[in-house]
Amino acid sequence: MKELITLLCLFLYLLISNKSLSQSKINFLNYEPDSIAYQAQKQGKSIFLYATLKGCMPCKVLEYQVFSDTTLANFVNQNMIAAKLNITDKFGKEEYLKCLDIAKSHHIRVYPTIVILDKNGKEVQRAFGIVTAQGIIKLLQETF
Repeated sequence: MKELITLLCLFLYLLISNKSLSQSKINFLNYEPDSIAYQAQKQGKSIFLYATLKGCMPCKVLEYQVFSDTTLANFVNQNMIAAKLNITDKFGKEEYLKCLDIAKSHHIRVYPTIVILDKNGKEVQRAFGIVTAQGIIKLLQETF
């Protein structure tokens, strides 16, 4: 019986560790408009802008369940500049107000919001709320 329990524990450990090794995630940069725009121009890539709000539960669903989808993460990481606009007062009032202004400039009123911008910063697609990985992939396929 002890051997069976040990074997089961080993199996579970290998299963969990293998899943975490094979799992990807989108590598987000902090959204600094000038810096991201420069990188997009230089690399000739579109921008995957993800706007999130402090305490937003649907945002957490995207971050932990959707953005870890291997197909989505690999596509975005290879073909786009991924940027995250985090509206939070964690970094002080000045930074918070700056992020709010950036969100307003992109007409972001609902969280989470995903905005796809071309390499020149022009919006080409938008999605908001909880979207599945397949839904985002479909959106990106329509864009490219």
